[in-house]
Amino acid sequence: MKKFTLLFTLLLFTINYQLNAQSIIIGTGTDETLGYEADPIHGYYNAFRYQVVYTATELSASLIPYDEVTGLGFSISGDYAGGDLLGYTIKMGHTSATDSGAHDTSSATVVKGPFNYDPSVTAVGVFDMIAFDTNFVWNGVDNVLVDICSDGPNAYTAPYGQVRTTSGFTNGSRYYRIDGGSACGAITSSLNSNRPNIQFDYVDGTPPSCLPPTALTASSITATSAELGWTEMGTAISWDIEILTSTSPPTETATDTGVSNPFTTTTPLAADTLYYYYVRADCAAEGTTSTWAGPFSFRTPCETSTAVFFNDFESPINCWDVFNGGDASTWIPITESGNTFIAIFYNQFNAHDDYLVSPVFTVTDEVTDAFNFKGWNPNDTWPEVINVYVMNTAGDTILGTLATDLNLPTPAIGSEPTVFTYDLSFYEGMDVRIGFHSTTTNQNVAIIDDFTVDSFAVLGTESNTLTGFSLYPNPVNDRLHLTALDNIDELSIYNLLGQEVLRTQPKVLSTQIDMSNLPTGMYVVKVKVGQQLGSYRIIKE
Repeated sequence: MKKFTLLFTLLLFTINYQLNAQSIIIGTGTDETLGYEADPIHGYYNAFRYQVVYTATELSASLIPYDEVTGLGFSISGDYAGGDLLGYTIKMGHTSATDSGAHDTSSATVVKGPFNYDPSVTAVGVFDMIAFDTNFVWNGVDNVLVDICSDGPNAYTAPYGQVRTTSGFTNGSRYYRIDGGSACGAITSSLNSNRPNIQFDYVDGTPPSCLPPTALTASSITATSAELGWTEMGTAISWDIEILTSTSPPTETATDTGVSNPFTTTTPLAADTLYYYYVRADCAAEGTTSTWAGPFSFRTPCETSTAVFFNDFESPINCWDVFNGGDASTWIPITESGNTFIAIFYNQFNAHDDYLVSPVFTVTDEVTDAFNFKGWNPNDTWPEVINVYVMNTAGDTILGTLATDLNLPTPAIGSEPTVFTYDLSFYEGMDVRIGFHSTTTNQNVAIIDDFTVDSFAVLGTESNTLTGFSLYPNPVNDRLHLTALDNIDELSIYNLLGQEVLRTQPKVLSTQIDMSNLPTGMYVVKVKVGQQLGSYRIIKE
């Protein structure tokens, strides 16, 4: 009798589970992948990884929060003759991504495998279902990432497997594949414009007594702090926070406990750092905590520099921004002969509208009131010119123009590139950025290197010579003679404090400047000839 009762109970449980089992199909397209194209049953390479996203809107057509996904399957139109796909592993996770536009680093858990999977061809609208080892509980809010891989090595035997897909997606799915290597830990670096039709099997779930928060946010982000917020789904009035610098799952050791919502971070954050945070509810009435919600990512901005700094671009160009408003080409780091610089290459048909914008710094008298950089173009046949601006801290507003159509000359053989120096004394006390703007079409390459912010007393003494320009005598007692191949449009003289002591606009090829009334010492002569700017150190005796 006991045996009969046990069998009857198991039978009732099985019948109830089957009655509770449900399914949803997402995607009804009739396109098919080609045998050599990457898909989730891919045998064309020894190993592969495949990522695809299905949205909360699609899932909520049938599922409700906390329903449990028990399996998935694809509609297979073409067989894989190699037999088993070895080490086949399926992961699922919640994601904020709406498509597969980038490799998804969201936290995902293994729901099946690794196991050896022999896919079976199905009719249209029929799916080769794989039952999970561990159910995936959908939170009812987030999109879902399906992450599949096989490290094989899988036999290269035709046919290589095909699935039915829905096309028309800009970022339908992603993949990485390799022969003679592993793929499960690789970044999916290639993109498909299709997404496989999929069936999810699921059962009704039971909401936990302590619900996790949803709709995580980060706001009021500074270089050292951020305000974190979320939506409470139950009755909790305090929460735990864990802040990480990777997408690793939470360690269960909260960074802060018993916090309020919103919460301003208490431990200083590091500038220019990508953070991920998790939050869980403290449900006092139930005497428990919820599962962790997250991660939600945010990046702290760069700190405003108040000291001298130098960037030779040999290391990552953190805190520099590139705004590309024109053609596909834009400012990028390039390494040649062991030297790294920033360059923008020509586009044959479309004009550039590209800004390279420096980190934010405070202009301080005799500390950071000037900057310079090396600029050149490897071929004078197609001269490259740029505009140089002083910009606001966001890098989206021009505060002042330092140079328009500034020519970047080709260095003579064995010579260093031209150094361009600019005085920023007009902006003292302001937080600014320097913007390099390219607008040319079908020229050559504009190159920027060795960007330095320092005092004018230091930088203003550097010489930036112009072709065909000369001045003499140096040292000078009274009259300084200047000649050029084109009209000398502007001429300014500065002392080593960065103070302008003389300005004139000769508009001639040759001129003289009376320096007899100036005190003895070193000066910087700045000249503008056409669109070229030059600077020269002279000594007044």
